[in-house]
Amino acid sequence: MTLNQQTIAVFVSVLLVFSLLGYVAITPNPGEEFLQLYVLGENGMIEDYYPNGNTTVPLNTQVKWFLGVANSMKSAQYVTVKVKLGNSTLTPPNETQAEPAPLPSLVEYRRMLSSNETWEFSFNWVIEDVQVVGDMIYVRNMTFNGNPTTVPDVGAQQGRNVRLIFELWSFNKEAGDFIFGWYEGQERRCAWLQMWFNVTSPA
Repeated sequence: MTLNQQTIAVFVSVLLVFSLLGYVAITPNPGEEFLQLYVLGENGMIEDYYPNGNTTVPLNTQVKWFLGVANSMKSAQYVTVKVKLGNSTLTPPNETQAEPAPLPSLVEYRRMLSSNETWEFSFNWVIEDVQVVGDMIYVRNMTFNGNPTTVPDVGAQQGRNVRLIFELWSFNKEAGDFIFGWYEGQERRCAWLQMWFNVTSPA
């Protein structure tokens, strides 16, 4: 290779590097695609979650929250929010394995979200009935947005450390069904929340 050929080869190489750097610099980052799940207090803020600021919820006392789902997937998404009740010993969702909590859903809310749409709705709940067995208090009946629901066998010692678990599921075309979380490319992502409270026994 002559000196002129070497010079041209170096010039072309440098030109390709700068062209690539220029492309990367001016090409916008596609950004992460994700869904977001959140819970707000009765005033629509990250506060005032429990009546009188007390996490011990009396029977027949309405608790007012707002649930929200934000769609940043750059495409329409059909989503479900599943609500479950557990105690401190029951297994929560596993994000690493993309496994939901092994608990039945008490209530589910579904909606089709367009790209960049946020869905926020009232979530009001009441503990209607409990059963006391020894030092255990079992929640038997609850109401969600005015709809009565029978609760499976969930109890807590002295009624302490009960939790509502919220899981975000999305419709997956390949599976032909809802899955816990969603796919960002080939990677499975999940979103869930839990809100702790205590239960009182009947007067």
